[in-house]
Amino acid sequence: MDRPDLIAKIMQAIAPQQSAGARTAIISSLQGMGGVGKTELAREVARQMASQCPGGVAEVNLRGWDSAQPMGEEEALRELCAQLDPQTDLTLPLPNLRAHWRQVTSGRRALVILDNLKDPRLIDALRPTDGITLVTSRTSGLVKGVPGVDVGVMQPGEAAALARQNCPALSDADALALAAAVGYLPLAVEIAAQRLNDSGESVAALAERLADPGKTARVLQGDSDQEDVLLRVLEWSLEGLSDEQKQRWQALSLPPGDFDLWAVKALWAEDDLADDLAALTRRNLVTPLEGDEPRWRLHDMLRRFGLAALAADGEREQGLWRQLGPAAVARLREIDARFRSGGDAMVPSLTELDQELPLLREVQAWAAARIEADEAAAEVASGLLHVVAVDFRLTNEQNTAWLETALRAAEHRGEKAEIARAAGNLGLVYRQRGDLDRAEELQSKKIAIDEDMGNRPELAIALYNFGLVLKQKGDWAGAAEHFRRSLALEEDLGLPTVEETREALAEAEARLAGRGAS
Repeated sequence: MDRPDLIAKIMQAIAPQQSAGARTAIISSLQGMGGVGKTELAREVARQMASQCPGGVAEVNLRGWDSAQPMGEEEALRELCAQLDPQTDLTLPLPNLRAHWRQVTSGRRALVILDNLKDPRLIDALRPTDGITLVTSRTSGLVKGVPGVDVGVMQPGEAAALARQNCPALSDADALALAAAVGYLPLAVEIAAQRLNDSGESVAALAERLADPGKTARVLQGDSDQEDVLLRVLEWSLEGLSDEQKQRWQALSLPPGDFDLWAVKALWAEDDLADDLAALTRRNLVTPLEGDEPRWRLHDMLRRFGLAALAADGEREQGLWRQLGPAAVARLREIDARFRSGGDAMVPSLTELDQELPLLREVQAWAAARIEADEAAAEVASGLLHVVAVDFRLTNEQNTAWLETALRAAEHRGEKAEIARAAGNLGLVYRQRGDLDRAEELQSKKIAIDEDMGNRPELAIALYNFGLVLKQKGDWAGAAEHFRRSLALEEDLGLPTVEETREALAEAEARLAGRGAS
């Protein structure tokens, strides 16, 4: 999208300034309705400024206008920290995360895009210590006291040029007429022009159609008359697709952000993707992203439309989740295997995980809500248990919730080994959180199952961990008993944890001896 005048205004707004000899973070507010190209303008400025920002470029979609759950400060900080410093410990509590963000962005100029902002209070929390912040918002005047650039619809000449880029056969007069028919809204211009390029329909017929809302059965209403036109253009463009292509496009609205080939394959239930992906991309219905690996996204307005269409067919939507869930588990395990291999693979695998985590969270939430009603969901919830890498990306509360879900799924499915594994892991989490009664209950559950199954190595671990809980409770006699039982198994099995358990037993026995002497 070529809008040089706006780009020049934005560049001027973020020009370096000095205040009392100190570098200040400049905020440019890109404001306007959905579909005017705010995000693309911000990204184009970031591309042009990247060489001047040694601290890196990061972007976060705050979902201020297009989601029932806008992103808060903590989630946004985790995403931004992960982008600029992949080795960040994202399990840090919020105060420590704030301090880390200040440190990561101090002394090296960074550029941060805060996309889709509704709550202006987030700006101070999320802007880099040194560098530039670009804010996109739909509300004019939302951000006070900072340089701002209002982004509205395109000028007629700009819109006509964009139309001819997508439909070269248009005459100058037809290009202007098309741009006027869709209200000079950039996204609508791109979609409509490409549809004309494919269909050969006349601009006059398009203008007549769009002028009459009754000619389309709108699935979703926009927030303005121009957004209504965009949605009618979208529906008209979708009519030019086959039923299968239309359903495939709707399926791509499930991922909450950008998505990779594995997600497309899962949602479409096949590997032959090239033709339909090319058709959707050519029609400007799906946006390819720059990067080493192919990724795509749907514009927020288009995604809302697709989700509304899926919601009208609940069984089909659930079927798509059943396809996506197992693929997400497989993808997570694939990343986790590389992470566990250690060495140079750890940081790249965490970067991969950060890209996929928004979608993985959605999958986990779907599975958690349907464990008892859907065996596929229960299997997905249980499958998310076998990963280590997410421990470096989920907060303690999130990790606990995932483990509780996995335990509930394993109990629902009657999988004794999985119940023991989930209970043991949860017991460790609750011990660390200081909930010792819950930790004791869970470790007891694991011991009972491991004994029943004759799983001696796991039983040794469970006995040791139970001893740690009793030690923390001050029950040294109980701790010594469990350390002693664990040590006997470890010595018999030749486990490498013998010395650690022997030391724990010696400490417990010393405490008991000291009490007896007193």
